[in-house]
Amino acid sequence: MSDPRNATTEPTAGERDAQQSPDRAISLRRVPFRVRLTLGFAAVMIVLFGGLALLLHERFAASLDQGLDRSLRTHAADLTTLVHGESALPSLPEAGDTFAQIIDPRTGRVRDATQGHVAPLLNRPQLRVSATSQLTINRGDNARLLAQSVDTQR
Repeated sequence: MSDPRNATTEPTAGERDAQQSPDRAISLRRVPFRVRLTLGFAAVMIVLFGGLALLLHERFAASLDQGLDRSLRTHAADLTTLVHGESALPSLPEAGDTFAQIIDPRTGRVRDATQGHVAPLLNRPQLRVSATSQLTINRGDNARLLAQSVDTQR
């Protein structure tokens, strides 16, 4: 018969790992409280500042988009006033990076344009939509177009 006092229990997997390699057995409980507190605080601050940066970026982008749209509408209103009811079109003004085109909706040909922008910027489906309502088109990161119908015939 065997004596239960002499029986040895098998070590668990964690105990075996700790016996084989003491360096691998470092747990979070063995790290000093101040270090754990500092690491936790740093993690919370990273998440907080990351969220704040994302929020600010989105609000700034939305504000910039609204400003661009407002500027386009103002420029379009100025051009509409300039060419409304004119059979002979006046020369279109140039201002910085802005440009304008007057396109015949029936033919799709450019009737007048600022210098350097003689190729039509709208295709046939876009012309059809812009004949009845304002149409805003983003061309990549380089340009945003506002197309609208203007009566140039008396």
